[in-house]
Parts: sequence; C-alpha cells; structure tokens
Amino acid sequence: MLGGFRSELECEPQVKKLLVLADGSSIHTVKWIEGLMTSKAWEISLISMNPDSLHASLKGLLDDKDVYHIPPQNISEHGGNYQYLLKLPTIRRLIRKLEPDVISTVYLSSYGLMGALIKGSVKLAHFVVGNDIMIFPKQSGLHRFVTKFALGRSDFVISASETMTAALNDLGYSNEQILTQQYGVSDSVLNFPNSEKEYEFASNRAWVGNSNIPYLLDVLEPFSSSSVALIGQDVLGSENLAAAIRQRIEKSASVQHLGLLPYSENIATVAKSKFIVSLTSSDGASLSVLEGMALGCLPILSDIKPNREWVTHGENGVLLPLDNLSDARARVQEILNWPENKKQKAIQYNKDLVRTKASLTRNMAKVSDSLLRL
Repeated sequence: MLGGFRSELECEPQVKKLLVLADGSSIHTVKWIEGLMTSKAWEISLISMNPDSLHASLKGLLDDKDVYHIPPQNISEHGGNYQYLLKLPTIRRLIRKLEPDVISTVYLSSYGLMGALIKGSVKLAHFVVGNDIMIFPKQSGLHRFVTKFALGRSDFVISASETMTAALNDLGYSNEQILTQQYGVSDSVLNFPNSEKEYEFASNRAWVGNSNIPYLLDVLEPFSSSSVALIGQDVLGSENLAAAIRQRIEKSASVQHLGLLPYSENIATVAKSKFIVSLTSSDGASLSVLEGMALGCLPILSDIKPNREWVTHGENGVLLPLDNLSDARARVQEILNWPENKKQKAIQYNKDLVRTKASLTRNMAKVSDSLLRL
C-alpha cells in the first residue's frame, strides 16, 4: 500500500519556480506571462526595471507580492543604461530569496544581458523578439560581443521567426537550443466578434525610427478619402520624430490620431479597420500584425523576410518596398482593387493561419514544456 501511495505522489505534477526579467509596462510581457500561466506548471515572479508604471493587466495575472519593480534612478532619454547595472546586487539578492528553477528574459540586449550576468547556476532562457537580434549585434563589435555573451550564458532561446533563428545561427547559437515560434495571439483576440468597419487603415506600431511612420503616412497620402486610425505617441528618446509625425498629421484630414490606447481599445480599433499597416525596417514576428490578421484586417506590410513568413504578396496581403514610394503606393492601390471575393478568401485564410500557427495557448504550452525540460 505504501509503495502504491508513493507512486501516486510521484506522478503528481510539481510546480516549478520561474523568474521573469522583462519590461513590466509592455503588453509583450503581459502576453508572455499570460501564456506561461495557462500551463499551470509555474509559480511566476517578475522583475521589471522600466521607470514607467507596470501594465494594468499584470494585476490580473500576478499578486503584488510576486512583482518587483526596481527602476534605476536618473535615467536620461539620451542614454544612461549603464545605471541598470547598479541594480545587479538587488537582483542577485532577490534570486537568492526566490530560488527560481528557471530565469526567463524578454528582449536579449537588455533583460537578457541582465539575466546572463546574474544567473549563477540557475537555468536561463531568452525570448528574442526582433531588434535585439536583428539590429543590436550589428551596431558595433561591442554590441556583437554583448549579444554573444548573453547567448553563451543561456540554456535555451525562443525565437519569434525563422529569420531571427538564422541570425542566431550566424552568431554561433545552435538550432538544437532554439524553439522557433511567436508566443502567439490570445484566445480573446482569435475569437473577437466581427466589427463594423469604421477605418480603412490602422497602424499601431511604436513611434520609433524602425516603424517608419512618416514613410507610412507618405504611402497613404494619395488615399486621402480613406480614414487612417493612427495609434501611438511619443516614445522616450524619440521626441523629435514624434514632433515630425504630429506635423504630418495636422496636414491630413484623413488621419485620426488616437494616441496610445489601452490594449482592449487598441484591439477594438484594429477590429474596426479593413487593413493593418506595418512598414518596419526590421522585425520579428509582429504580434500587432498577427492580431490584425486574426481580427480580419488584410495586411499591408514592409517587404522584409520576417513578414514574408506570414504573407505572400498578392495572395493574403501585400508587401511594400521601403525605398520606392511610387511602387509602394501602387501596391496599396492593388489591394484596394481586389475583388470582394478575393478579399474575403484572404481574410479567412489569415484567420486560419494565425489560429493554427500563432495561438498563444498552443504556442506557450510548447514553451512551457521546453522550459520544464531544462
């Protein structure tokens, strides 16, 4: 009897401790934690170092006692990231207190580096999302060294796209240690009800140089009779760019600047748009684009490798050059001219594609299983 009882106990799942190092104000961190919690295999804590307040949605996921908000002081918009390193002793003390089985970081060149510096004997997994692997290591020899150091200290990496996995391979990181997938779109978005269309185009990318918002507005300028929902606002360090964008908005009656919307309002606005527009120079597998496709928006995207993994030009969306304005405008006109039956076929194809390849519940279950194997 005793032997049978012990066997049953041994079969019970054991909850592991996971420490997440990530930006607590970011919706990407919210989705990362939300996805990991679906497996019920983890007791999760979060360390965030962003001076901004934590994302409101975290309160519904984590207890206050499990969130550690430790921003550095006197961070300048023009730099000063070295001050984050001054928090290393605090983070080390927290690790000794929390005794995590795994440390999971989101964004390799910031939190990933911090995780690499303080991991000790704890298993370390990075989630790389885009610029941290596609741009950061190419900026200088020092940037490349920092990236390789963070990767070298890791036990596992989750890559958002095949393009990013190839970049990891170029840095000497093995495919055997990589899970290639986006963390995914939540069920609430996958099952969002159809909405009456209020806008022709929607853009909700951050107002940073990589998003090419001025170029996006140039591309859409000839379609002045079409409404554009522009979501976003100033980002720390990009005030000059934001001022230029605002000047462009003032000259266009068709562009409605909606500011930085709460996540639920962002989703509802995109759902009321016919097209989701994203003209980034570099990307991973954009969550906002995948959400737009799941919501029934046809994608108008920059012609870069990560976008080609999801969109075939002329079939389920269009891909625009970033260096030829007239060609880009012609391709927008092309998708506007698609017959209605082709548009509806592409919309349904995109919804099925995202549900199959980018479900948060499914994809994060794979992530959780991989982390448990560590």
